[in-house]
Amino acid sequence: MARKLIARRAFFVAGPVVLLVLQRPARAQASLATWGRDKKDPRWFGGEAHVATNPNSVVARLQDIDKWPQVFSEVKWIKVKKRAPNYAKAELEIRTFDCGSHDWEITFAPNRTIEMKIGAPGIKARAVTVVKDGKTPTEALITYWLFVDVSGVVGWFVSEKDLRAKQEKLATNILKDLEKTFGAAVS
Repeated sequence: MARKLIARRAFFVAGPVVLLVLQRPARAQASLATWGRDKKDPRWFGGEAHVATNPNSVVARLQDIDKWPQVFSEVKWIKVKKRAPNYAKAELEIRTFDCGSHDWEITFAPNRTIEMKIGAPGIKARAVTVVKDGKTPTEALITYWLFVDVSGVVGWFVSEKDLRAKQEKLATNILKDLEKTFGAAVS
């Protein structure tokens, strides 16, 4: 009987604490809407950011790739090697992976989709950003998905666990940077 009483008291004391820990804090700034791994292919990780900027302005800012280091905390530096209206080739270094710089092909599609690809030996990476209309004309919904896979010699030096942890950190930071740059939507 004493055990049941102690257990009940512990529940009534600990229960609200657990609920407070599990409940997301209310903020004026919206947090990431969703994020996680693709259930069909866990090499993809991504999510959404609801921002308080109209979609066309978001795309225009993202097309200015020279300024990505000011937008994305993950971009250490960037050097544009080739530029066309809907295409660019750039060398850039990303902080999280800390593996030096690589050449990326960047494509800007008319449907407000931005795709980045890397074709380095032993590394396959692809990032897809889609900017959609938000709930109001002054908001946008940005989805960002990142695919990373390694093979051959490169795979010897990075464990699957470390690779996925770095991928999650990078994608989450990108989404947070998008909210910070464009303002989180509150609706």
